Amino acid sequence: MLYSNDALTYRFPQLVKLLGLSTRTLRYAIKSGEFPPGKKLVGKVVGWPRKDIEAWIASRPDASKVSEAQT
Repeated sequence: MLYSNDALTYRFPQLVKLLGLSTRTLRYAIKSGEFPPGKKLVGKVVGWPRKDIEAWIASRPDASKVSEAQT
């Protein structure tokens, strides 16, 4: 196999669409350390490994479980 899922990376615009966050919110999360830092790919190009993004998503509280706990 030439490529594996671990080798896939997301660029910033892809993350905005994938996560449904605004550009400003995502930049704030990165700057404040709430979101995993990107990895420099080449020059000024930054990417986020798919496994890091999947781990971050899995670590987030599930909104449906939070709302159930509050009722």
